[in-house]
Amino acid sequence: MNIWLLSYLTHSFGNAIFMEAAESRGHQVTQINPDIYHLELSPLSQKLGFISKDGAQEYPDCVFTRMGSSAPPEGLHFLRRLENLGIPCVNTSSAIEKSRDKAYTMNVLSQENLPAPKTILLGLAASPEIAIDCIGDPPWILKMPVSTQGKGVMRIDSLASLRSVLDVWSNLDEPFLLQEYIAESRGKDIRVLVIGGKAAGAVQRRAQVREEFRSNVHLNGINEWINLKPELGELAERAAETLGLEVAGVDLLESKNGPLVCEVNSSPGLRMMTEAEKMDMGMKIVQYIEEKMANQNFDRHRQG
Repeated sequence: MNIWLLSYLTHSFGNAIFMEAAESRGHQVTQINPDIYHLELSPLSQKLGFISKDGAQEYPDCVFTRMGSSAPPEGLHFLRRLENLGIPCVNTSSAIEKSRDKAYTMNVLSQENLPAPKTILLGLAASPEIAIDCIGDPPWILKMPVSTQGKGVMRIDSLASLRSVLDVWSNLDEPFLLQEYIAESRGKDIRVLVIGGKAAGAVQRRAQVREEFRSNVHLNGINEWINLKPELGELAERAAETLGLEVAGVDLLESKNGPLVCEVNSSPGLRMMTEAEKMDMGMKIVQYIEEKMANQNFDRHRQG
């Protein structure tokens, strides 16, 4: 197969192991950075499509997309063009759009009654006191709707602190999410990698600093492989399916009332899962894409 890896990332471990795995199985893989191309969108340019300084690219058989919240939203236009041409994409633009915005994610998950921390989207002119009525007393967790690697996440310990944040935040002219603080999961969560609707592996992420409530590896958190409880795997699979993600990193919190979906990432890092589980997660993704393409070709043949 001719596979495009659609990604803005450079020197990425996840990109490298995916490309190595695909090439080891005889596939041609090209990393495509949308920034160096322009799109031909007029009806007469169907055969040109994507053009760089080196000329037009031959269309791929399929696309593996690694564009998370840190990727420019303009990349979705590039991906939609591929979808409009009938090229299978893992993940799709619709699924990425739902998962890159935390408010959008929580809205979709709540529609399907998936358990998650109590969450409100607090407008800039909203009364801070509404937080107590909706999600209980502080502390709370404040999140920017679009962020990654634990950035833009902070703990709010009092109503006075929330008022101060609102005063500063008003200059940014965008709302933010406020979630209940799950004390029993302080400084730790469970990252589940879902591939093709199945939980492929899981690690527990823990903050090394006692005062740190975020467990992200980019903030010096540590990862430990765990045997995934069936109920956690099933919840992660449901969350990915609800958002339409074929490959996803689902972050779960264990609370006194059961597991909760904290976040869902459409472009999960593969290093921590590969190193912790001693499994080649890049190879697992390649094998899933092979299976997906084989099934599509079988369906076309049967319909023909």
